[in-house]
Amino acid sequence: ASFGIFGRLLRARFGLVEGMDRDASRQQVRAQVARVLDDRKVGDVIYFLGQFLGLPFEESPLTRAIGDDPHQAELLRRAVFKAFIEADAANAPICLVFEDLHFAHDDSLTLLRYLLEYLTGPILVICAARPELLTRHEDWGHVGERRHALVDLPMLTEESATEMLEALLAP
Repeated sequence: ASFGIFGRLLRARFGLVEGMDRDASRQQVRAQVARVLDDRKVGDVIYFLGQFLGLPFEESPLTRAIGDDPHQAELLRRAVFKAFIEADAANAPICLVFEDLHFAHDDSLTLLRYLLEYLTGPILVICAARPELLTRHEDWGHVGERRHALVDLPMLTEESATEMLEALLAP
């Protein structure tokens, strides 16, 4: 999906589970966003976060005003997402983990690139991908370069893989 990695992230953040009633999901998202933002601009924020979750929320005057301009809507959606993550991190440090980015949709990678460049606050972002990501996006290793470290992990030898599995499976 277009923003699949962010939909999964938000579902985990809000505690939404498969098969959960749509209205209960909306209430839970609204309550948690209100807690993070102290009831400021909750309607606008949940409208945009709902797009990542596939949960429609009521439009506001702001969202109606940009409804005819997809570019403006995209800019606002990413700014709202960033602001929400930063506000959430103000309550407690956050670690965002994104795995298998080589499978991620380009829209997700564009938003992630924006976050890596501009997120502020006590937020650790861990991204994992196979080298195939660099064939699609050659400059990916330089995203947020002034604030990140690229760690290239070689394949495990058969012996190392066996040791790791034994350690993980040990009581």
